[in-house]
Amino acid sequence: MKIIVNFDLINSIKNVNESMGPMKVIRNRKVQWAKFYFPLYTIVDMTFNKIEDVPFILSLQFSFLLFLEMIVHSKGLDEFKDKSLEDLHNLAEKLNYLNIDTSYDLLLNSQLVGKDYNIRLNENKIPEFVESKYILVPSYSYHGNIKSTALHQEHVIGSNDYVISSGSKFKRKQLVYSNV
Repeated sequence: MKIIVNFDLINSIKNVNESMGPMKVIRNRKVQWAKFYFPLYTIVDMTFNKIEDVPFILSLQFSFLLFLEMIVHSKGLDEFKDKSLEDLHNLAEKLNYLNIDTSYDLLLNSQLVGKDYNIRLNENKIPEFVESKYILVPSYSYHGNIKSTALHQEHVIGSNDYVISSGSKFKRKQLVYSNV
């Protein structure tokens, strides 16, 4: 069985565990910056400045925007953390349907153990770039002890869907190598 969510598990964990900083803003605003800010500022800068000055001006503008956004988020509530808190609480409930007995607090201690990228054909025979993350999530065993459970998160680059499933070929590979 698979769970489909609209967020990256590892990024959500980082949003909760990290304080506000430039990397947190960039990680959560990269799509907005790439689709809106970069084209808009590039067109405006190319209109009013020499072409060779545009990269320097863009770097100054983006540094200033990043600084402003960090100030705004540090003064008020951390919207990235709030959304991630809600997402992780919901995911903990959904993981119980996969027979993974975990909680929000345990999810915060999850670890990324591997990542790989593949190209595959979708149902329309169009190639798509797929990111796979292998994550160890602490969970409760039948006897109440804490154990690590392997999750596999698949994401087609450019989409908003993240497919999380139980089990992982990466963990099996890791166990084989550690027993040799």
